[in-house]
Amino acid sequence: MTTTPPPPSPDVSEQARLERLQSIFMSAVIAAVVVTGLYFGRPILVPLALAILIAFALSPLLRLLRRLHLGRVPSVLLSVLFAIVVMIGIGTFIGSQAAKIAAQLPQYQTNLLQKVQSIRGAAANSGIVRSTTAVLNNIGNEVAGAGQNTAPGPLRARDRPVPVQVVKPRTTPIDVIENVIGPLVDPLISMTIVIVFVGFILLQKEDLRDRFIRLAGYQDLQRTTLALDEAADRLSHYLFSQTVINTCFGAIVGTCLWLIGIPNAGLWGLLSGMMRFIPYVGVPLSALFPLALGIAVDPGWSKVLWTAALYLTIESITGQLIEPVVYGRNMGLSAVAVVVAAIFWTWLWGPVGLLLSTPLTMCLVVMGRHVEPLQFLDVLLGDQPPLASEESLYLRMLAGDPDTAALEGEAFLRNNSLIDYFDEVTIKALALAQRDHDRGVLKRDRLQAIRETVDALIENLSDREDVPEGVQDEDKPTPPLPNEGSEQLPES
Repeated sequence: MTTTPPPPSPDVSEQARLERLQSIFMSAVIAAVVVTGLYFGRPILVPLALAILIAFALSPLLRLLRRLHLGRVPSVLLSVLFAIVVMIGIGTFIGSQAAKIAAQLPQYQTNLLQKVQSIRGAAANSGIVRSTTAVLNNIGNEVAGAGQNTAPGPLRARDRPVPVQVVKPRTTPIDVIENVIGPLVDPLISMTIVIVFVGFILLQKEDLRDRFIRLAGYQDLQRTTLALDEAADRLSHYLFSQTVINTCFGAIVGTCLWLIGIPNAGLWGLLSGMMRFIPYVGVPLSALFPLALGIAVDPGWSKVLWTAALYLTIESITGQLIEPVVYGRNMGLSAVAVVVAAIFWTWLWGPVGLLLSTPLTMCLVVMGRHVEPLQFLDVLLGDQPPLASEESLYLRMLAGDPDTAALEGEAFLRNNSLIDYFDEVTIKALALAQRDHDRGVLKRDRLQAIRETVDALIENLSDREDVPEGVQDEDKPTPPLPNEGSEQLPES
């Protein structure tokens, strides 16, 4: 004789609810403290994050030098020196090209004036613009007239304006040095801190790794090591792939701009490749300079249109076709996660946060995949399906959405047979429906939506070559569905 367990007492249920609320409250407090620390710790954390990113980028070069039997210290020094030379070279090239552009700007004044006059003439010939301008002028005249009417009369001698002469103070050599060097001090200090951090991280790489493992996962060394290896592999693959793609992008843009006739095409290609590391806004910002030069150097509008078409075409091909193939699933981030991460880190750390948003979020997803308390990060930000295939199909059945169900079925059938889909997905989804029906939570309209969705799904998949016997276009047996009065899921 079986006995049913007694229902939990109200005190036990209330205690469980309070513990759950307490856990949620503590999690919210910890998250708020972490975000606050990240915000107010920007002066130290931003250079440290940049240094870690650069250290990951220099790791392949460091490994290559170590394979050449160079010592640890010489390898690190050569790697850091290489990074410094690259940054100085890029900065020198950009500065020299910018000076040339500044010297050439007076030559483009005539074209700019002609374009402004043409736009002004087109606006003057527009009836809407003329009427709007007339209304604004009338309002301005009324306001000016009202202000003049309030004047009490002729100005007295003491109320008349007194002429003022502005005398510019004498400039000393110290003032010149402060004006020239002052704006460069903060960036130089920040870059120095970053370089020091990079050298320290590369020198103490193994020691820092061991200390992190000791703090984060001493009880489970295998899982912690696996998480660190996965984060390092994903980040290294992302940085290498992004560098290669952006380099090719900049080279193609620079070559095409040279063919179009935009001056200093090499500079704009370099800036385009560098700015593309910044998600979403990098390429549009880099396109503004060539577009402005296209307006200045061309008496017509052809160069501007060709430049806009170039950026739009190259970025569309790179972002929509090349990057998905190169990255595959190595990023581990969903499309929504990339957008949310860009907004969050930009709000937190400004432009540098936008640059670091994707690598930082990638590391958070890896942590959520291996650290159980942080599993919600993998669910929210990762690219893994949040539901099993049968659970997703059951949701489509409840919603009466056969089109989405067919799309998900086609994705499953790319690597599996149709029989496997029916056995492993469809039957399990119907079993979930049977379970809900046994609990009395499925109404008649839901049952009808499930039946119609399964009928449409079979019809959409019936033209595949591996259709089981008996499933034809004209005579398709519908898998038995739960119905009122049934006690179990009939055999299909």
